[in-house]
Amino acid sequence: MQADTDRDLPNWAFPLLLAFVTLVWLTLSPLPEPTGSKPRPEGSPEVAAGTADLVSLGRNAFGYEELRNQVDGSILIRVPAGPFAMGSDEEEAFPNEAPLRQVDLEQYLIGKTPVTNEQFDRFCQATRSAPSGKSRDWAARSGPRAPAVHLTWQEAHAYCRWAGLRLPTEPEWEKAARGPQARRYPWGDTLDPDRAWHEGNSQGRPREVGLLDQGASPFGCLDMAGNVWEWCLGWEERAADESAEGGHGSRARRVARGGSWNNGPWSLRTSLRLPVDPELPHASLGFRVALTPPAAGLR
Repeated sequence: MQADTDRDLPNWAFPLLLAFVTLVWLTLSPLPEPTGSKPRPEGSPEVAAGTADLVSLGRNAFGYEELRNQVDGSILIRVPAGPFAMGSDEEEAFPNEAPLRQVDLEQYLIGKTPVTNEQFDRFCQATRSAPSGKSRDWAARSGPRAPAVHLTWQEAHAYCRWAGLRLPTEPEWEKAARGPQARRYPWGDTLDPDRAWHEGNSQGRPREVGLLDQGASPFGCLDMAGNVWEWCLGWEERAADESAEGGHGSRARRVARGGSWNNGPWSLRTSLRLPVDPELPHASLGFRVALTPPAAGLR
């Protein structure tokens, strides 16, 4: 006969023992880093801040000055100071678009089109860097004049820093897309799918920038509805009409705007906001540039 100390543990003891071990493990194990707390080691070079070299090209067909940045070849449009209607109170709007309100901005410059593959390749050569993810594969598939995609927020930011530019804030992006009034789409309040690239007409890839001039915004900006979602400067946790870059909450998500070739026409509204992990590259996600005018030389 075996002694009492050698008897098997009763069935009810195993769950208690497992719970105890699990509690000790959770207590001693370090917490994971929050999403977005560390930059990607590849494709996110710490480049020296450049200085934009702007040359005026005169006024466009909408009456607004266009300027070329000689550093990266971007064409920027001067958006005048003044108020505009931001957000949406419409039934189809998502909660993070509300409320519809007046926002007053100083003048600024914003890219006429998203940054293209050939422009981003120029940046990579100048900084001796390589894009992360599948950016090169998509560049080969869509062509040099299509938007550069599959880039993290940090890669877009690095490009802007090299070119002496920056990403637009959400208010800047939205004003450039809809004008002073609360336009639902860049061209007006009625959906016209033929004025933008979306999943119904893009043939499964980003399309060359500037082809659909009938989709221009009131200032003459192109591809602000469809083609690619575009990274903006701020964090999702901040109110959409706060232009400061600093600070973020626990979710640490940036915001992209504009809809894309990979989404339906529902994504084309000017007030739509898409929260995105800043380290997440995607084939439908690109960016355009912006600048506060006094920071640049002008010839």
